[in-house]
Amino acid sequence: MNKALKILIALLIIIFVVGLSLFLFGLLQPKKAGILINTTPSATVYLNGEAVGKTPFEATRNAGEVTVRLVPEAGDKPLAVYETRVTLSPKIQTIIVREFGESEETSQGETISFEKTGGKEASLAIVSIPDSAEVSIDGRLMGFAPYKTGAFAAGDHKITLKVPNYIERTISVRTVVGYKLTAVVKLAPSAETKEIRSTPTPNDIKV
Repeated sequence: MNKALKILIALLIIIFVVGLSLFLFGLLQPKKAGILINTTPSATVYLNGEAVGKTPFEATRNAGEVTVRLVPEAGDKPLAVYETRVTLSPKIQTIIVREFGESEETSQGETISFEKTGGKEASLAIVSIPDSAEVSIDGRLMGFAPYKTGAFAAGDHKITLKVPNYIERTISVRTVVGYKLTAVVKLAPSAETKEIRSTPTPNDIKV
């Protein structure tokens, strides 16, 4: 075996070892996921109990389940703190939008998350609070929440949810091939409904 061939074999071995090391290193590294949080008014963001900043907040985290706690800034009236658990998917951004009210009932917003399915189509699931909201997608009535479909066009869409005596809410989403998008949408009572519900009843009055 001549010297040139020996050098070539040695180089190939080095390249193989380095490539294998980089591949294994990539497999062992935690997969990263994005999270975006917008609130009205601004709020302090806690992830797994740790204060990490204020909204609007955007960050990259390790994929997996995380507890999100949003504490709104103090104002003229006390506003309800919001807490939820979401699962962050690798290479995908989970979005949380919250408009704080004085209570959980009068707050509104949505959480948009993704779950990898591995298929060749996008899928969609919509959950409403309260239940049974009328669901329209891109102006077309699709049914009532909870709504789901296993074959949905990938791309940008507008989802509108309606419930009698609640504020109509429209959100923009982008579905992705190979992932199920889940939108959990919280609606707030309309002003007329809140006014009616604030009127004391005999059961509310204590003597």
